[in-house]
Formats: sequence, C-alpha cells, structure tokens
Amino acid sequence: MLFDERPKERKEDLFDREKEVSALVRNIRRPLIVITGVRRIGKTSVLLVGLNEAKENFILIDFRKLKENYGRKDLYSLFSSALSSKLGYLQDVLKKVKGIGIMGNYVEIKWGGRNYLSLTDLFDKLNEKRLIIAMDEAQKLRGPISKEVKEAIAHAYDYDRNLTFILTGSEVGLLHELIDVEIKTLPFSEDTISK
Repeated sequence: MLFDERPKERKEDLFDREKEVSALVRNIRRPLIVITGVRRIGKTSVLLVGLNEAKENFILIDFRKLKENYGRKDLYSLFSSALSSKLGYLQDVLKKVKGIGIMGNYVEIKWGGRNYLSLTDLFDKLNEKRLIIAMDEAQKLRGPISKEVKEAIAHAYDYDRNLTFILTGSEVGLLHELIDVEIKTLPFSEDTISK
C-alpha cells in the first residue's frame, strides 16, 4: 500500500511532521507536554513516532476507549492495560504496590474497596523509574472522575521528577481545563513546548 491513513509509528513513514517530532523528542524530559491540533491532522502519529524516536519507556492510554458515562473501573482498566504492556520494565516496582495485583502478564489496579489505589499514589510509585505516560485524546476525560486525573497529574507535575505526561487532543479548551496549568502547547505550528 502506497499511502496508509492510519497513525504512523516510524519516522520514515511520517510525512511533513519532522519539526513537531523533533520538538517532542527535544522536550521529552519536561514534566508535561500537550500536543494539540484539529482532528485527523496527525497528533497520534507525532506522538507515536516521537515516543519511538526518544527511545524511552512509555505507556500509552487511548481515552477514546472510554464509554461516555465511564466510571473509575473503566478508567483504571485502561491504566491496567497500559501498565501490562510494560510489565517487564515495571514489575519490580508494581509488585511492591498495595492495590496492584499481577496475574501472569496482566496488571490489575484495585479501583475500589479496602485496597483502593489512587492515581496519585500510583504515579508516586511509578516515579521510582523513568516513565512517560502518554494520554491520547485526553479531552475524553470528562465528568466527575476527570477531577481525580487532573489532581493526580498536578501532583505528579510537582513531585514526580521521573515522570513525563504527554497529552494529545483536538479540544484545546478542555485540555487546558483538565490540566489547569499554564502551558504552551505543541500545536501544529512553529511553537515550542514549554512548561
């Protein structure tokens, strides 16, 4: 196939986004990066290629998988799946965390009950290792549970030096509302990424 519209993962397959990928890789150690742009412009491709070019460990969460009226269980299930994809790298950290179970190759986060693990506590534990937490289509995080995510990211921004959060989305206002931090975004223009 000569042209594939699906998101790219390799630099050689990506067309005309070298500047954006380069800016992402150059700034990969910052605590928070936001990639914005209109729908279907290539944000996910820039994210995937940038993550692969940076050659750092990352987990990727696609929030399009959330139902419209999602709950904590749905949200934590996405995080569980993402953590499972990096179990080899994170196992020594995760096996020490109360509220996380490892069954074979799958990580289960306790989302309720006595052994409930908050996202803030999870991020603090993940901070033992260098990790990028990429959140594709982050504007889908709406509703009452979004406050938990917002507060966890804000806490990690201040205290978890080994974590980088990368958020993508087409609804800029909702992204800024979610993270509630003064930032410059990486839109598809010549802007650079900063705090």
